[in-house]
Amino acid sequence: SGAFDAGAIKEGVFEKNATEGIKVLAWTPPITEHIFVTTQNFTEHEKLQTIFLNINNHPQGKAILTSIKKSITGLAKVKNEDYDGLRNILQTVEKLDH
Repeated sequence: SGAFDAGAIKEGVFEKNATEGIKVLAWTPPITEHIFVTTQNFTEHEKLQTIFLNINNHPQGKAILTSIKKSITGLAKVKNEDYDGLRNILQTVEKLDH
């Protein structure tokens, strides 16, 4: 709308509007989307994880994945530290907000 000098947008929105004079000042590191979590009391955790990690082997695996997001190609196991970059971004934004 031209009301601000700078802002943040998703890459897809940028690509869609790149011809409208939007300029990239910086990119964030890749951030994992669509996180699946369970409670510690969920007894079928390992079974569910195996199903998710092998979803591409299912005859309808691609259809299942693309129903989540059109460009998704698979699921991967992550570690807590995989989100350190996102935590740093959030901490920086929080500091600027105060």
